[in-house]
Parts: sequence; C-alpha cells; structure tokens
Amino acid sequence: MPAAEHPTIQKSIRDNSLILSNLYAHQKCEGASTVDLFLAGRVMLHAPKALIITGNRKDFPGFLFDIAGVLNYDVEKSGQVRAYSVIEFNKDKYDQAVAKWRALGE
Repeated sequence: MPAAEHPTIQKSIRDNSLILSNLYAHQKCEGASTVDLFLAGRVMLHAPKALIITGNRKDFPGFLFDIAGVLNYDVEKSGQVRAYSVIEFNKDKYDQAVAKWRALGE
C-alpha cells in the first residue's frame, strides 16, 4: 500500500500519534520514539489493512497491538536467526485504553 501524503492525512496521523503518546505515558510504556508513534498513528488510520513488521516489539505494546505472526530471518553471515513480529492495531483494545485514560481526566 503506498503511503499517501496529504495535509488531512498528516493531521489524522499526527492526532493519532498524540493520543498514542498519552496512552503510552498512562501505561508507563517507555522507549517508543516519535517515528514509532507516527508509524503506529498511520497504521491506526489504515487498520485493519495495515500491519507493522518490527524487530523491536516493545515499541508497539500489547495493550494496543496484537501479534499477527512472527517472521524468522536467517542471517547468513552470522548464522543467527532473527525474529520479526508482525503487529496489528486492535481497535477494541484502543477504545478501552482511551476510556480508562479519559476517566482519569474527569
């Protein structure tokens, strides 16, 4: 899927990323970079069709994202096998997390 660029799409991704940042902070998730948040914000926008393949699962916590599968990659030079998680956004988990987060503000 090509990444479409348009001001309205960028605003939606930015808004999603800001909400994710607050949810991550509320759940005490550390280590996710701005790039990770924007990537997750784009996946939210295109869910359920979009997936993330990552070697760093902690940037996409289980309270919002599910593991759809695992890909193994054989690194020929080192003889090691690397595992990459295939992550999908879970809208139901997101709705629950947002409700909990907003309840704190009331």
